[in-house]
Amino acid sequence: MWGLGSPDLGLFCGSYLGYWFVGIAMLSIGMVASFLTRNLTVAFILGMLFNAPLALFGAADLIVKDPAWAQTLRQWSAVEQFTDFERGVISLSSLSYFVSIAAVMLYVSMVLISKRHWGGGEDGEEKGGHYIMRTVSLLVIVGALNVFLSNHDLFRVDMTTERLNSLSDRTIQLVKDLGADDSVPPIRVDAYASPQTPAEYAAQKRNLFATLDELAALSGGKIRVNKHEIENFSEQATLAERTYGIEPRQVNSNVRGARTQQEIFLGAAFSCGLDKVVLPFIDKGIPVEYEVVRSLATVAQPQRKRVGVLKTAVELNGGFSMQGATPETALIRELKKQYDVVDVDPASPIKEQYDVLLAVQPSSLTPEEMNHFVDAVRSGQPTAIFEDPLPYLWQEAVGTAQPNRPQGGMMAMFGGGGPPKPKGDINQLWNLLGVRMDGDEVVWQEYNPYKSIGELPPVWLFIDEGNGAINPFNPEEPTVAGLRQIMFPAAGSFLPESGSDLEFSQLTVTGDNTGIMPHASAMAGVQSGNFRMSQRRSGESYILAARISGKAPSDDEFSLEELSQQQEKASSEEAEEEIDLADTEEEERPDINVVLVSDIDCLVD
Repeated sequence: MWGLGSPDLGLFCGSYLGYWFVGIAMLSIGMVASFLTRNLTVAFILGMLFNAPLALFGAADLIVKDPAWAQTLRQWSAVEQFTDFERGVISLSSLSYFVSIAAVMLYVSMVLISKRHWGGGEDGEEKGGHYIMRTVSLLVIVGALNVFLSNHDLFRVDMTTERLNSLSDRTIQLVKDLGADDSVPPIRVDAYASPQTPAEYAAQKRNLFATLDELAALSGGKIRVNKHEIENFSEQATLAERTYGIEPRQVNSNVRGARTQQEIFLGAAFSCGLDKVVLPFIDKGIPVEYEVVRSLATVAQPQRKRVGVLKTAVELNGGFSMQGATPETALIRELKKQYDVVDVDPASPIKEQYDVLLAVQPSSLTPEEMNHFVDAVRSGQPTAIFEDPLPYLWQEAVGTAQPNRPQGGMMAMFGGGGPPKPKGDINQLWNLLGVRMDGDEVVWQEYNPYKSIGELPPVWLFIDEGNGAINPFNPEEPTVAGLRQIMFPAAGSFLPESGSDLEFSQLTVTGDNTGIMPHASAMAGVQSGNFRMSQRRSGESYILAARISGKAPSDDEFSLEELSQQQEKASSEEAEEEIDLADTEEEERPDINVVLVSDIDCLVD
């Protein structure tokens, strides 16, 4: 066995310890049955009947129709209490459960042994009532203790070698803060999973249930977890779909060497007051702890942050066109798990403030829309701008320097539709932000970290520690600090303009084995798959993303006459004081807060 791998001794020891505690609890119950009769057969049958609730409560979902009662009964089953040991966790609540059963049953056995003395002596019949009261009092004390420990598990040890059940320090602190916040009502978590899952998804199911158990134990009763193992087409499956929109997902699995498809449940719903967050399906590759903790933090917020999505040629929110309906993108589906996502139409002035405004390919805006968008950025609206000179993964978008396509989609090819919408001047935006971007040039880089899959287009820019840059991700910027790798397909670059008072902080940069190719050459390479690297190697490191912050530049149309009027008014009121126009203007100018990214293909599904 040892030659086949390294078994997790902590997991083994935890499981065997759990079986030992289950054994002493059930044996103690069997002892009570044996003291009730002298017939071994009857004692055996009574022992099975007395132990049956510990086992049957684990299948309460199949017996009890009321989900709340079923969950309560399941919580106090031996199967559920054994779960911690099975995962390699030694918890005080599970230890107390089994030890309490053994202690109460041993006391009852002691009482039954001494029952032959009840009929004699001065006290006579009073002995029976006395012992019944003692037993009931003991049951109440033990029950209260276990209820308290189920919500306040004071001792939990992860015995597994790989710390499979341990949460991150940040998660632990977040849950403790959540439990100490009396303003947040209890959070209910309903987790749904199929009883039988393919081997490829077994780890996800285990991690989901284990993470929820650890969070519930840490929260002091603030997080209440209900775990449901449901079959397809069952009444519970219908209830999950109707209440939370959680449906079975079709997945591929490998059964005895053959690829098969199977529909399984693996989702969770988080409710707090009137707000709820639903994870319809937790797929492979997504860290379960991240998804669960993010959902908890979101649903516990008194109010969600709002993300405005600017309407451009790139329909992130989906919509209708001559080609038919387009669904919302995976990016929007992901954002909706955490934020309130709303459409922002630039056809009229953008007066409402958002926690962040997302603008993808704003160069496609009309002149009037561009003016409204630039005004919003100038007003201090925090904005994330993705602008791409060659968006070849988005069919509806064109490059920064290219004209918009004719209106009408496929109809335009046959003479239908309308002329292309005119483009606004994107340089208005660059001038405001104090940056320069050549919309007709694409950056290339000779760096492929995945040589095993063959040659990749040089316009696929992999940003990581191997591309030759000293700091490919700026460690001082929280936007990118800690990132390992990003791939930008066919991106441009930004440079700060000299003389700008705004702070320009680079976020991601290429290595120096690079160069620039015109849009036409890059497009031809994309279409043919053959990139001719005849362009001169520049050896420069190009900035693909940057953060712009600081006081907004003076609006050229800002009325100096208004400042003069303020000065005259102040002079008339207090002749001795003078207004420093520069300081006044500095105080009144809003703070610009913008993140620029020179690619939009990185957002594709």
